[in-house]
Amino acid sequence: MEGAYILPRIASLDKPLRLAVLISGSGSGLEALVNYQDTPRLHDTKLIISDNHNAKGLKYGYQKNINTKIISLPKITDKIEQRILHEELI
Repeated sequence: MEGAYILPRIASLDKPLRLAVLISGSGSGLEALVNYQDTPRLHDTKLIISDNHNAKGLKYGYQKNINTKIISLPKITDKIEQRILHEELI
């Protein structure tokens, strides 16, 4: 055994979990998540990441002053290599 399992941090209203959200399109799920946090919640969306610079959800992030980042998929035909490189970029 490599070591004892460490439980994830428990969120509180004073110290909510900070979230990064991955989107690819309209961002309807992102919008619901962010609207839900308008009242005190146990999470706070801090970053939106998309591989699509035209994703509508990015605009919503800009409007809500949430940091956004576009990380394009690498131009590699091997899907496994592409995924590994993309995860490293994220």
